[in-house]
Amino acid sequence: MTTLELLRQRAPTLAGILDHSDIAQLRRISSAIAHAVVERSGLTDPLGAEALQCLNQSTSAPSELQARVYSLAQELDARYFDLQDLQESGKATQDEVNAAFAKARAATAVASALGDLASNAAAETAYEAVCAIDDSEDYFTGVAQSALTT
Repeated sequence: MTTLELLRQRAPTLAGILDHSDIAQLRRISSAIAHAVVERSGLTDPLGAEALQCLNQSTSAPSELQARVYSLAQELDARYFDLQDLQESGKATQDEVNAAFAKARAATAVASALGDLASNAAAETAYEAVCAIDDSEDYFTGVAQSALTT
């Protein structure tokens, strides 16, 4: 199953917007969603900020930057799994686990937005964002719609 098909299950209207967008629009949507999920998740890593700056300035990013952001996402995933273990033993709260999950998914969304193929980048960014934040389908659909009007 493709990422777009997975997105279609979670946020069909958002997937439909991606289906009908051209390359330039997909890039704007990816960037807007990446910015929004970073803000909503509370991800404050300087590498994330560097990647968002790159998204603001260009349609292509150095592959090493994308690799570094994916590495950050893996670190944040490991932190999330560690917190899950700690929660099971009563040493972390569900809110801490949820926050760690959101930050890991946000980092993955940013790395995805830096991807070479606009259609994949947009689908992966949107899917990760929707997964990062509970009940956010309408929010990210609105972000995508706003990106098309600017």
